[in-house]
Amino acid sequence: MHVAHVSFHDVLMLTTKAQQTLHEITADQAGCEQRYSNAERLVCANQPFAVRYTRHCFQVAYRNAI
Repeated sequence: MHVAHVSFHDVLMLTTKAQQTLHEITADQAGCEQRYSNAERLVCANQPFAVRYTRHCFQVAYRNAI
């Protein structure tokens, strides 16, 4: 399985977009902002790409941020 390379800077930019996007999704999905702290997001940023976006919140945020 090919895993795309994403730089740490790209992830931080994407996370910022995702945080903004989460406000616009749905009440339930927007709850991700409360469940995942910035620290947890930074921990995610250090994981392989495939792992980083396994959490539903990240999948939704990622799709909506691009």
